[in-house]
Amino acid sequence: MTRLRRHQTDPVLDGKPFRPRNRLALGDGDLVVQYHCSRWNPVAENEEGVRRRVTRAKLLSNGDHAGSLELVEYEIPWLMGADEFLYEMDAYSMATCHLAEVLCAHWEEPADLGEYGSVLELNRAWMRPAYSSNGNLKAAVDGLLEKLFDDRSLLILKAFPLEYEGEVTDFNRNHFRRRQAAMMRHYRHLFGVDALPGSNGEAGWMYAMPERLEGIIAAPKV
Repeated sequence: MTRLRRHQTDPVLDGKPFRPRNRLALGDGDLVVQYHCSRWNPVAENEEGVRRRVTRAKLLSNGDHAGSLELVEYEIPWLMGADEFLYEMDAYSMATCHLAEVLCAHWEEPADLGEYGSVLELNRAWMRPAYSSNGNLKAAVDGLLEKLFDDRSLLILKAFPLEYEGEVTDFNRNHFRRRQAAMMRHYRHLFGVDALPGSNGEAGWMYAMPERLEGIIAAPKV
């Protein structure tokens, strides 16, 4: 097999606790986003270090489960050095360590980002194929960004088709790369994100800064 089909069932929320306490109606009300925000928790034992909060959301289109999202915020303390930031993120998980490495590769001092707001990662996103081309994903993300994350300093994501998690092989690598490239074009159109320079961008990492911070926070270095 060289090409994997997209998930028909939810790979974002399935198997995870999800008790939505909030509801966001969008458009004429035919799209509803149910969501839940966790508490802020330190990523390491340092209570004054990096903190992390997870928001999970379910998208309902006319009552049908159309998709799901997971967004993760990181608060980086002012004056925290890059080495300490990497250490704490590495202590939490391989995924957070990888994110920290990407941030440090393009901003010498991640605390410069934290000074202007939280770093927001669109960590996972899934749309049921029947609902993937009608603007629901863009509407949901835009609505959540405006309501919950207006004070962010950076939006970052890695375009990665979830059906290929742990499944990329020499036999399907070309199909994966074509699918990832298509996803990057799609995300650029939906969210206004650009690929990071160099190898991280080639690997699917993309970013966007709020207009209020353009010219204030340095662009990512090559």
